[in-house]
Amino acid sequence: MKINYLFILALLVFACQSEQQQEQKAIAALESSLEQTPDAAKAAELFNLYAAYRNQHPDDAAKNTAYLQHEAVVRLQFGQAYEAGIAYLEFLEQDPEALKDKDDALFQSALDTLRKKVFNEVTNRIDQQSAMDFVELIEGYASINPESSLTPDLLFQ
Repeated sequence: MKINYLFILALLVFACQSEQQQEQKAIAALESSLEQTPDAAKAAELFNLYAAYRNQHPDDAAKNTAYLQHEAVVRLQFGQAYEAGIAYLEFLEQDPEALKDKDDALFQSALDTLRKKVFNEVTNRIDQQSAMDFVELIEGYASINPESSLTPDLLFQ
């Protein structure tokens, strides 16, 4: 009887691992497809796969941080600066060691894109949503990385 339970338990563990590997393969295939032919619908599907993977496998820190970093890059490529900044901040939160050797060029690029959206030259008014997004990203960065040399300058902006 004990052998049957151990066999079933081993089978369940194996089944879970193969499901996780299948999810990773699906993500890799979609990433590859997106690199060859950029498409907003594919990107949205990829973001959904990343989120589902993070929710289903929160203990896989290595893949989750890699997926967050890649999500930030892809979102920025598709003009989603705020979402790219949020993904980058989540990446930094999950991998504090990354702070030591990052130059934050991706984050700076997201901020620059948002900064350009803050003032609407057509109406000569401030776009409040873009301004709030800009401030939220800066505050998030400052709370995650208070020792950065960028933090004082960003907070001043």
